[in-house]
This record gives sequence, C-alpha cells and structure tokens, in this order.
Amino acid sequence: MKTKSIIAALLLAASSAFAQVPSYVPPNGLVGWWPFNGNANDESGNGNNGTVNGPTSFSDRSGNVNSSYKFSKAQNSFIKTSYNTNQNANTFSYSFWINPDSLITLPIEGATSNGTGGIVSSQIVIHPNHGACYGSPSTNAGTGICVGSNGIVVLEHSANFVKASLVSPINILGWNNISLVYINKIPSIYLNGVLIKTGLSDSRNVHASYGFDNNTIANYSNSGFGAGFNGPLNNGYFYSGLIDDIGIWNRALNQQEITALYNAQTCNSSSNAITADGPTTFCAGNFVNLKSDVVGGTYQWRKNGVNIATNSSSRTFKATSTGSYTCVATCNSTALTSNAIQVTSQTNAAVTLSATGATSFCAGDSITLNATNLGSGYSVQWYRTNISMQGVTNYSVVVKQPGTYKTVTKNLTTGCSRISSSSVVVAVNCRLANPDIIAVDPVNDEMPATKLGNSTETTMHLFPNPNAGSFTLEYDGIEADFEVQVVNTMGQVIYNDIIPSNDKHLKTTVNLGDNMQKGVYVVRIINGENVHESKVMLQ
Repeated sequence: MKTKSIIAALLLAASSAFAQVPSYVPPNGLVGWWPFNGNANDESGNGNNGTVNGPTSFSDRSGNVNSSYKFSKAQNSFIKTSYNTNQNANTFSYSFWINPDSLITLPIEGATSNGTGGIVSSQIVIHPNHGACYGSPSTNAGTGICVGSNGIVVLEHSANFVKASLVSPINILGWNNISLVYINKIPSIYLNGVLIKTGLSDSRNVHASYGFDNNTIANYSNSGFGAGFNGPLNNGYFYSGLIDDIGIWNRALNQQEITALYNAQTCNSSSNAITADGPTTFCAGNFVNLKSDVVGGTYQWRKNGVNIATNSSSRTFKATSTGSYTCVATCNSTALTSNAIQVTSQTNAAVTLSATGATSFCAGDSITLNATNLGSGYSVQWYRTNISMQGVTNYSVVVKQPGTYKTVTKNLTTGCSRISSSSVVVAVNCRLANPDIIAVDPVNDEMPATKLGNSTETTMHLFPNPNAGSFTLEYDGIEADFEVQVVNTMGQVIYNDIIPSNDKHLKTTVNLGDNMQKGVYVVRIINGENVHESKVMLQ
C-alpha cells in the first residue's frame, strides 16, 4: 500500500507540473517551458528551473503584471538554468516572446571565428552551449540566438568555433514572437508565425541549448537566458529588453503549432473597441490601420457586415477601400462585436490620354496630346519620360520631342493626385523637317532654293534629288569665288569646299560618300555676303 501511495503521489506531482503549461503549448517533445510568472521555474515538469540574477519581473505582452522578465546590460542580468547535457541533436525548436530595446551588430551569414570577435556583439537571448557538453567538440556544437531591435542572429558554438548560421536583418519593435526550428542541422526563423529566413547547415551535430557551460569545458558558468559567453566575472554578452514564455522542444514544431504559439495570449476582455491609427478619409492607394483593443482573442474583420476573406484574422487590419468596418473578437468563447468605423477612399477620375495624329514623325514636326475624361475641377501636370514638363499644365499639349508622355492629375476638391495608367510614346524617326520645304519639284527633280542676305536673283539646281550621297550642284550669278557647305540638322558642317567662279556659272559634283545617314541636309552656297540654301534628301 505504501508503494502504491508513493507512486500515486509522484503521478499527481507530475500531473500538477504539466498542468502549469497552457493548452496552446505543444506537450510532445517539450524539454522546458519558462513562462516567467514571477519566477524562472520550468513548468514542463522536467525540473530545469532557473535562478534569477538581476532581471526584474515585468508585465507581459497582454499587460499581466509579474509575467515576464526585464533584462539590463548595465546590471549584467541573466537567468541561470541547470547544466545542460541535453543530447537533442540536429532537429529541435525554440520559441519565445521578445521585446528588445537595443541594437545588435549583424555579422555576415556563414561567418566563423575561433572566438566571439566579429560574430557576437550582445543581445544573447539563449546562450549557445559549448560543443563539449554533448561529446567531442570537433563534431558537436550548441545553438543560441541573439535578438536586437534591428535583427536576429543564430549562433553555433564549440571549441575555437563560433558561427553565424543564420542572420536576418529585420525590425523587431515591441513584443514579437520568435520560433527557431532546426531540421537536419538547418535553422529557420519564424517571426510572429511567419517564416522569414532559412540559414546554413553545418558539418557538426548541432544541439538545443538552455543552460551554462561548466568550468571544465569553457568556464561560461554564468550563462543561460539573457547572457552568453559569460563567466564568473560577468564579462560576457548581455541582453537588454523583455523576454517571456521560453519553450524548447526536442523536435521540429510544425506551422500549425508555431502559429498557435503566436496567436495564444491571455484574454480577459469583456468588450471590443476598434480604433484607427490615422485619418479614415484618404486618397486612393493609401490605407489606415484598424486595431481591436482585445488582447489574446481570435479575430474576424468585417466590411459592411460581411466577413473579409483574406488577411482578416489578426488584431489589426489594413483598410484600403471605402466601407464600414467592424471586428468580431472571440475571448474565452465569447464573441465581442466592436463599434463600426467608416473608411472613405477618395478616387480620381481615370484620365484618358490620346494623340491627334501619328505619334511617329520627323524632326521639326509636332503632335497634339490630349488628357480627357476628367471633367472640371482637375489640374494636369504633364511628364515626359518621368520628368515634369515645367509650366505644361493644359489638358492639351503640343510636343515635338520623343519620349513617353504621362500626366499627374489632381482633384482640386479633395487634393488627391493620380498618375495616368496609360501613356503616349512619341518617336522622332527621321531627319525630315517641314514637308512643304523639302518637297521635290516633279518636273526638274529639285528642291526650291532659299535666298538669304543681299544676293541677286540666282538659280540653284540640285540633281538627282533624292540621291544616295552624290549629286550635281548648278548655280548662276556667281561674282567671285564661292564656298559650298553641307549641313546636317544639328547645324554641323559635314562638307566644305572653296570653288573658283567660272564666268558667273557654277557646276560641280558633291560627293558625301556612301556612309551618310539617311535624311534631309542643307546645301549652302556662300558668295561674299550672299548666302543661298536648298535641301537635299539622302535615301
């Protein structure tokens, strides 16, 4: 009878110990559960209790007092748990809630060192035990984790070996849930239930860590939670901020379990009020965040009384469109319906861009672009290839330059702006200028000459025109030696020759070569102060 009584007492004690673990904590493979409810006891029933050295009891993420611990670098605070001989290798999991108040130096992922220099800076949440705790240090390593407000670093540690096996630069502001899952030596980090990074594998066997290293191994005897690589002189690396609900498992948690650990919080609300973090009337493309004051519940957001299908089960909701929004938060099996918040997204008319005529033309020509379908009460700013066209604000605009034309329209009543979804692409594909100037005389196969300066009446002939780069030039009325120039549309002289007069008559051949670009060129005859010009087309 006495033996049976002892067994019953032990079973009752074990049952009582596991009863301390919340229902959302997966019991299968649980090595330790430290909820920090006024102490550092392991409530998994495995007896891995911690000793508090400096951290102060603080409120948790739900506002419950004495339900987390606040650690301070200045006070060298840490929690020392039992000596770790855990042999869980290569596949295991950590989970904890964290609220850091200090930055961390992020090393290069995969970087290794024979010491902590260049790899470890501070913000150690869980100390990585020395590989010798598990056997040969050449084939084993302990695993720890550092968290700062700017990122996460996963560490592996053994003799003359520290490795950053995973580095994730990410903002960690306020309370956040982190799960580290190793599967076959490969670490993955989950932030608030979402996988954000998978790290690098190692040749060593990697082990879950939660305790200190004894003096015969590395003399990091004052390490554990909130401090790492810390010996009797407290000269290690410390964490600054809040930590709560540390759990360690000897297996990989699945996505459903990770999500449950993130969503599970203590819910004590009897009402549900939602608030907005900014204006509820805004321009289309913006948003407002709505938030329920119920902590630790489950949530379903509604728009106009209908459940929203996607991204609607968190405490906060991002409202982007017009409607009346409410939230149903379930707390301890009680559904709490919130107040309604009206959100208004102000939209602009969708401008239609069009062109009057062909959008591909020759240099010197132009085209009219139109912005329509706006109605009154809008301003327009035209852009060419993403550059604002200064002073070009009419609904219609004449353009001569190539580019992609768009508009930004502004509703003068609401102040909301909108970039046009369509654009007009204008191309200038040839050197052809005003067709009236370069029209070829169908009888004489020539272009008309333009007389400049104080010239007398003359006759200027170019033939053949068009041509492939060689043509004959005839000119009457020459009174002295003259100069012949051929000029491109950029104003550059590409041909120049001085020719003596011959009884007031010129006839010469101009050969521009075979490699000239097709287009229209100006042929210029300079005779003293007189200048005559005509155009020649190369094709």
